[in-house]
Amino acid sequence: MKTASSFSYKLLPSSTPDEIGARPIPHWPHPSIHPHHIESQAKAAFSSLQRNYNIKSSDIQEQLQRENSVVIFPVIQAGQFHIREEEECLRQLFYHLDLARSRDTTPDFQPLLNLTSGYFALSELYKNLIIRSHVPSRIICANPEVRILSHPIDH
Repeated sequence: MKTASSFSYKLLPSSTPDEIGARPIPHWPHPSIHPHHIESQAKAAFSSLQRNYNIKSSDIQEQLQRENSVVIFPVIQAGQFHIREEEECLRQLFYHLDLARSRDTTPDFQPLLNLTSGYFALSELYKNLIIRSHVPSRIICANPEVRILSHPIDH
């Protein structure tokens, strides 16, 4: 929220706050940047946020080695600002899970990928990653038309 607010309108109190129906006044705090041209400022702000909260792959590997492990970490997808962290993260996740599944022949090793999001959209990239994967996947997302979609364990 703090990062996005650095390139967002601010709401100022109405000049007549006691008046019934008084509304806040939108104010653009960056006179040198037009509000329709914030791409470079937004990219810089989100990139800085990513650098500050960079999760090391060695930390993830260590967590995944633990029995019954769950790893949760946020990713940013803001294509309009040329930030595609979510796409790259999912690409890498499918690659590593497929690799781990093919290397581990013990019957107890059954990775399961759960993807959840309130706004998750299955782009062609995501659909192809799921279809090509040998890892069972479950997807939960908000949608007015809900369907149960299951990716089978065995192909």
